[in-house]
Amino acid sequence: MIITFGFSFIEFNEDFERFIKNGQEEIEAVKNSTGIRHTANAKRVDSIHYSSIPWYTFTGLTHARHFKYKDSVPKISFGKYTKTGDTLSLPIAIYVNHGLMDGFHIGQYLEEFQRLLNE
Repeated sequence: MIITFGFSFIEFNEDFERFIKNGQEEIEAVKNSTGIRHTANAKRVDSIHYSSIPWYTFTGLTHARHFKYKDSVPKISFGKYTKTGDTLSLPIAIYVNHGLMDGFHIGQYLEEFQRLLNE
């Protein structure tokens, strides 16, 4: 059986090179695992859940929830990018608890994300 999905956790590190190294090590650990790796880190509330569906371009996405458990962790998913002329587009779905943040904060995130992409 080929595993095409696995949870991972990459601890934030202000040293970007170290963060990249930790990320590469985590990618290898996921590739070499036999399960989905749902550890205690996957349940941490001081994190952001990122996912990617690089094979598919979407215009909307609903994140799975289990309403029995309290969950206010932001969830951000990226899809397949497309190119039209000189323009690249990347679908992004963002799910947040509006008791903790609103559209203003999401806008700030997206502006910074775009700024970093433009560099």
